[in-house]
Amino acid sequence: MVIHDWALYLAVTGVGGKVYYDSCPTVLYRQHDNNLIGNGMSFMTRLTNYIHAHQRRKMIWNDTNIAMMKEIETLMTDENRKTLYEFSSIRDRSIIERLYLLIKSGVYHQQLVGTLTTLSHIIFNRM
Repeated sequence: MVIHDWALYLAVTGVGGKVYYDSCPTVLYRQHDNNLIGNGMSFMTRLTNYIHAHQRRKMIWNDTNIAMMKEIETLMTDENRKTLYEFSSIRDRSIIERLYLLIKSGVYHQQLVGTLTTLSHIIFNRM
């Protein structure tokens, strides 16, 4: 797994489970300036992550997550198997096909910065 909580989210929702957002924090989550990801990151860490992600790190992370999901593919809902197929076939297509497959897959971010970062991954074929 790349990021344990994200992997758990993918697995639970992939098999049809529901995830609910609780706005009341009940778990102490340690955030600090040395975090590789998360809210505790400095601007320079965020910039470095953006650069590394475009130097194939995002591709490696996606490969790992896709491989994990393929391990439980038979347990996934039909709709989520289709999403997995569409998302995993984005790479090495034309830019128009990549944008189309991203939209068709239904994969999205809840924050603007994540959406813009994903679009840059699509444009530079780093998914």
